[in-house]
Amino acid sequence: MEWQPIETAPKDGTRILLYRPLAERTNDDPIEIKRGVPRDEGCWEETIPPGMDATNYTDGACKATHWMPLPEAPNAVLRGEPLAASPLENTVMHGG
Repeated sequence: MEWQPIETAPKDGTRILLYRPLAERTNDDPIEIKRGVPRDEGCWEETIPPGMDATNYTDGACKATHWMPLPEAPNAVLRGEPLAASPLENTVMHGG
């Protein structure tokens, strides 16, 4: 999967990964999972990179410049199998 220009992102409610280069200005993560939407939601001015307008066709990621499809879920999850606990989880849950 490669990052693609935001102009090519789906606008049908599909969940996608978004990259927002100025997200930290509003204490947000630069990479988020959001939905592409068919209407312009607008943006905060401080989140708009130079040379871009304020349009925002996502459900809350102002101003994404790139997107990519979400990766497939692990096969174990798709089959309904429980995921193995990590050693850290065993330590926390069982005290050592």
